[in-house]
Amino acid sequence: MHPGPASHPGGDGGMPPGLPGHGRSAPPPPPPGPPSAPAPGAFGAPARPYGSPAAVSSAPPPTATAPGPGYDGGNNQPVFGSGSSRGDAPKPAYATLRGVGAFLCLLLTVLLTVPAVTASWLKDELISDSGFSDNASALIKKPAIRDEIQSQISKEIMNQSGVPQSARDMVVASVGTVMDTDEFRRVWKAGVTAAHNAVVGTLLGKDTEFVDRNNGDLTIRVQTPLDPLFAELTKAGVEVDRDAIPTELSVPLADIPTSGAAQDTLRGIDDAGWMLPILAIALLLVGVGIAVHRLRALAITAMGTLVMGGVLLVVANLARSPVVDEASKGSDLSNEATGAVYDVFTDTLVTDAWIVIVISIVILAGTAVTGAVLRNRRAAL
Repeated sequence: MHPGPASHPGGDGGMPPGLPGHGRSAPPPPPPGPPSAPAPGAFGAPARPYGSPAAVSSAPPPTATAPGPGYDGGNNQPVFGSGSSRGDAPKPAYATLRGVGAFLCLLLTVLLTVPAVTASWLKDELISDSGFSDNASALIKKPAIRDEIQSQISKEIMNQSGVPQSARDMVVASVGTVMDTDEFRRVWKAGVTAAHNAVVGTLLGKDTEFVDRNNGDLTIRVQTPLDPLFAELTKAGVEVDRDAIPTELSVPLADIPTSGAAQDTLRGIDDAGWMLPILAIALLLVGVGIAVHRLRALAITAMGTLVMGGVLLVVANLARSPVVDEASKGSDLSNEATGAVYDVFTDTLVTDAWIVIVISIVILAGTAVTGAVLRNRRAAL
């Protein structure tokens, strides 16, 4: 005897539940899953083997990206002074040729530092009218030079005015008082300007009205400040006729060579005074401009010019003794007075050397700060 419909599971004559037309209605289908995570076995989703654990969805792995410019390919770190990565990135065009050209230009810049500064100093302080006059005017403040000038002027006045030797001390004192006046400073500056024109004119083979050349001796004629000098002599009790005081004083300078070699040397200094500095600056700009690593090239050049500035200072100090000794042999000035002349005329040279040193230090500090800023900026990218 067969069992009835009620004895079958699910009812309705043993038919499985959920079929249409048999008993109760089918349950609603489950809601579809999100499009981004299809159910296993659905269309477009990977099939899951029977009995395997459910697959766990995970985010896709990050896409590998190539290191950006200026970074190390392995560690993604910035490369100082480089415009490309160290890895497989190509080098800049003509990198080797640019490196050699930059090295030669910057090396010449460093080597030209001392000649350029020295030539510029010689042109501005020895050949230039204003530079020579300013330096020579400063000599009057040096005690050794002042004593020499006072002695020579007093001797010339006594020789031409007929003042007896017994009044020599009073004449010397009177001349010293006159040297403190503005009138004498004006006359002195005019005299040293005439001396400069005489020296340069003689070396260049030009005639000048300020000098007399007798057997190779160079003598300059300086106007005498008659009124203050006569007043001081009268005040000191020296009886002298005013008309007997010479209106011009002849002061021997030195034996100036008139050979062609001396003239060529002067012309060479005059040309080198502006050519060498311009050449050094041009080589610096070209060298830094074509360098692959510009900051590094500029920093190395600054180190070189810093050393050259120090060398120039040392040479200027060490050369004082031999130059003064040699110059004193052919001059009426004493060794101390000649040393004062050397100190006055090399003061600008020493100042220029310190300027080179300070500029080099500033460039080094600037490249260091700029490099640190660029490294931090690249690291933040």
